[in-house]
Amino acid sequence: AGFAMACLRKAFAAFSLLASVTMSNAFCPSLSAPAVGARPHGFSSMRLRPQFRIPALRMVDSDWYKMEKMEDLDGGAAKYQFTVDVDGQMSKDSYIAIMKDFKKNAQFPGFRKGTIPPFMIPKVKSFVILDCLEKTLGEAVREQGMELADEEKKPTLSDEQVSTLTKEFQEADGFQYTIEAELKPIEEEADAEESAVA
Repeated sequence: AGFAMACLRKAFAAFSLLASVTMSNAFCPSLSAPAVGARPHGFSSMRLRPQFRIPALRMVDSDWYKMEKMEDLDGGAAKYQFTVDVDGQMSKDSYIAIMKDFKKNAQFPGFRKGTIPPFMIPKVKSFVILDCLEKTLGEAVREQGMELADEEKKPTLSDEQVSTLTKEFQEADGFQYTIEAELKPIEEEADAEESAVA
């Protein structure tokens, strides 16, 4: 029994570490995750020079996400709400990649090496959801020519949201999530150069 509990603790610790790294990838250029699925861009690519800037608009309706301005904040920042549709191909690709990675070191009592027990599948699904969130939200923000207003205030899903999405998750069906983020426009390089000259 002691050995079994030790193995379970190690497994949960590994899953928890992966979750923290996955969410960090969305906001830290040095931890950019490998591309998975149809829209591989994360927050790590947000600092590219934006093609256009539309922070003044209160509603943006894309073919796969909606962005609504909720309230203005100090320093030109604002709080936005994103409703994002993750397509089935992206979630399926992410699920396959994450399962493959987990199986490399999976060792559970009563199961063959490399086998993920059924009771751990919800954990795998939750990491797929976070992986897809990083990539889709990162690209949506990048498309708007924006970045986080405060690096310490990273957008997150509530435990209730993750639990609901995990229960309903089917890797080939895709899913939809809603999340809020405090953002500010990325300053154009040209504007910065002109200011420096002036």
